[in-house]
Amino acid sequence: MLSDIDCIKFKKLNLFADERGKLSELFNVKSDTFSLAQLNYVNSLDNTFRGMHLHSTHSDYLVVLSGTMILALKDCRQSSQTFGITELHTLSMNNPHVACISPGIAHGFYFPENAIYCYGLSHPWDASETLGFRWNAPDSGFDWPMTNPAVSERDAQAGTFSELMQELDKIGLTYE
Repeated sequence: MLSDIDCIKFKKLNLFADERGKLSELFNVKSDTFSLAQLNYVNSLDNTFRGMHLHSTHSDYLVVLSGTMILALKDCRQSSQTFGITELHTLSMNNPHVACISPGIAHGFYFPENAIYCYGLSHPWDASETLGFRWNAPDSGFDWPMTNPAVSERDAQAGTFSELMQELDKIGLTYE
């Protein structure tokens, strides 16, 4: 699994199976360069969308444990050579990968079926460093596989992609 966005990394997970089940190493401080400060467990119901969110400080380290997630990514770093690129990736335990999402990359998660996932943060979560835009904003740039997912009130009230970019300019948030 590869991304055209220059700071998105995917790591293939190795599954070891025997008659008792399966085992996979999700994170190893000796080989993974991600700095883990917080770890979250999430259970999402089918036809749920979470996002689109952008973090100014922390990176996310994401792995799906059961079910399927469609991971949406959009590069919002104006100084990046990949600014504006949008991508959709399918994550599941059928083809297990960890996704590492850097600050400045808007991301959202759509669940076409019930799913459980775990995500780590490089810094403890802080609502003040999270911005976003509406998943179905006309200027989002995505060709979505759904039309009416369940979303939080906060995500439903989010503005457009253009409004997010104006907010980033207003607060002087830039990414290297």
